[in-house]
Amino acid sequence: MTEYTTLIISFISALGGLELVKYLFVRKANKRKASAEADTLDLNNRQDEAQRLDERLKERDHKIDTLYLELRTEQQKNIDLIHETYKLQMKISLSEIMKCDVRGCVKRTPPSEY
Repeated sequence: MTEYTTLIISFISALGGLELVKYLFVRKANKRKASAEADTLDLNNRQDEAQRLDERLKERDHKIDTLYLELRTEQQKNIDLIHETYKLQMKISLSEIMKCDVRGCVKRTPPSEY
């Protein structure tokens, strides 16, 4: 071997020998691997975020459905009260119409044919 070859081999050995050679030849593959791992982690984070947002949306939909159910129940109660009020008003009006003005009458008959 020549002096230059020995010098090159000793220089490579001083810098780490076989590990330096591996590093020089495998660094692109390592970069691609690291990039792929980073992309995978990013994808997993995005999927987790999407799942979390989906769950949150489902919870809100359930809450809205519950609120609408309560609203419809209250509206139905109000409608029922309005109907009951109108029925009572009709009974009051009918009793006013059928009222007998004769006092002391044993047989209280209405003034009309009701």
